[in-house]
Amino acid sequence: YFLSAPEAAATRRGRATAAKKRVDLHGVKPSIMKMSTDANGDVAMTVPQPVFEAIQPPSLMAWDQASLVAWVRQRRQYEAKVRNRCAITGERFDQVVTSIRDSIEPRILEHLARFVLKKKPDSVTDEDLGLAITRRCSSLQNSHIPDIDQLFGDRLKMDLRIEDTEARILDYFVLFDKIVEDHGLNGISGSGSENEPTYGERMKLRCKTLLKYVALDMLKLGMERLAIAKPVLKKDDIALYEALVERAREQQHYHLLSQELRMTDKPRGNTNSKKTFSTFKPRAIQQQGPSANRLSTKPARKELEKSCIPPRDGCLVCSGAHWVKEYPVASEADKEAALQRMNDMKNQRLRAKAGDRAAIMNNVLEVPFRADTGADCNVITRQIVHELQKLDAGVSIVKLATPIEVEVADGRLVQCYEQCEVDVQLLTAAGPVHLRHVTCVIIDGDTDELLVGDVTLKSLGIDVDQLLEQLASKSGLNSDGDDLPDDDIDGLTNSEEIAGCLDTLLEAAKAAGFPQHAMAKLHDVVMA
Repeated sequence: YFLSAPEAAATRRGRATAAKKRVDLHGVKPSIMKMSTDANGDVAMTVPQPVFEAIQPPSLMAWDQASLVAWVRQRRQYEAKVRNRCAITGERFDQVVTSIRDSIEPRILEHLARFVLKKKPDSVTDEDLGLAITRRCSSLQNSHIPDIDQLFGDRLKMDLRIEDTEARILDYFVLFDKIVEDHGLNGISGSGSENEPTYGERMKLRCKTLLKYVALDMLKLGMERLAIAKPVLKKDDIALYEALVERAREQQHYHLLSQELRMTDKPRGNTNSKKTFSTFKPRAIQQQGPSANRLSTKPARKELEKSCIPPRDGCLVCSGAHWVKEYPVASEADKEAALQRMNDMKNQRLRAKAGDRAAIMNNVLEVPFRADTGADCNVITRQIVHELQKLDAGVSIVKLATPIEVEVADGRLVQCYEQCEVDVQLLTAAGPVHLRHVTCVIIDGDTDELLVGDVTLKSLGIDVDQLLEQLASKSGLNSDGDDLPDDDIDGLTNSEEIAGCLDTLLEAAKAAGFPQHAMAKLHDVVMA
């Protein structure tokens, strides 16, 4: 047992004081107390005395796999501290370290010796216990192989909040090893020793799992392509780690550069203008000249005036000429009721604006829609999604595997990273059109319209390009219903000439022996 520095100093001062008292009582100082003291009364030691804190070994109080894995980690730290102390003091490690046998709760040790090791408790050694613990930690709990994909898919997440790419990748690998140890998967995905016969298969599965759950789709795609060019990345986790760090560092570097360029190249002017989205609208012409500079200060002035002017309908709590946040005695219940009233009024404005061309989403929110945008996919703004989530908790946002580029009205390309799935009713003059499981791409913006894309229109049998082609083909036809020009019609067109020809045919029929009593009826039929 080693004392701390203050405790050792107090002990030395106590011994010196006791020696002085014995000298005062007996008059003669005993020969065994020959020691010198300094000015402070501390005993001057002839040899240096090392001072260390007591290092307590971890105790094993249970035999379940989770407790064993935690105890093994603590034991490694304990032995590392003891080895560090022995390197300084020159002590022998085996004489200082607490044995595994003494770290186990006595009753658990007794049962391990009897039922697991089948030995007497006195004959159990640390080697026997270490092998038993290692075998228990490396085996599957209850001999059950968990769903590997679900296990790592739920728990193995790369922490993107860590800005240092090397630390981020290291944390990712450490988390992987921790999951492997916690679930007894060392024999399947653990690193282990290279001399083991299953080392190659374990390393392949290990690298495959690490590659599969890399965050950031761009980094994952780059690593998958790099693994095709360098097959060693599929069977060597060290090479995989180095390649991941290098590729992540490069992508982070270019990402930061692009952010800096966007900040420096940010367009100047009115950024509060309302955006409308389309995929085939021409680029808006920017206003130039001194008039644009004069108008650029108007939005800021309008925002300032708007913040000073009270609401038109008055406070939502007391109907006074001020905003709700400026009402000093409003309670939390009043504020919540005011917020609900404001949302209801907003939904009513959306329904009023929708008119005949309105769409009801999930039977809870009515918004206007536009079906003639020419967009390839359905587009919905984040504002509508937030309103819909307040009314329907079942609406979920899904991250896209590959970002989609959407061209807005001013010609800019905006990256969309999320989508959602909703049920839509398109209200028309003839009645509603029900659409289920409509996938909509989410774009940032403050518009309140649903843009119906060509993919949805074609599913309803509406193909604008095909209709235009049919219209163009019909425009060249004549009004008589056929495609023959008038000049190509053979035969006579004069009625008198036609009547003369028919009379000639009737005379020929009479001469050929046609019955005389039926000639009048034949004449009426032919000349009708």
